[in-house]
Amino acid sequence: MMHDRAVAISRTQMFAPRYMLHLVSNTRVSSESPDGDIEAQAAFMLMQTLVEGPTTLHLAGTYYDRFTKQDGVLKLKERQVVYDTTILANDLVYPV
Repeated sequence: MMHDRAVAISRTQMFAPRYMLHLVSNTRVSSESPDGDIEAQAAFMLMQTLVEGPTTLHLAGTYYDRFTKQDGVLKLKERQVVYDTTILANDLVYPV
């Protein structure tokens, strides 16, 4: 899927200039294991503004993340995205 998205972004002939805004809020840690793994969740919203058009909401939902410590640094181990939006735009080619 990532390859398909990259091809779509780089080779689409009719692609209007746009700005993407990715908002992440209400981040909270739900648990921490003795070995340092952390489970967290956050709300997100992805909005798009066309250069000659209105701003539209593309996607909204919740991230469910799992982090692990490696050499004292937190790294994202797993991310599950549950979106609340019922209809996805067919021009959404950027990864969420």
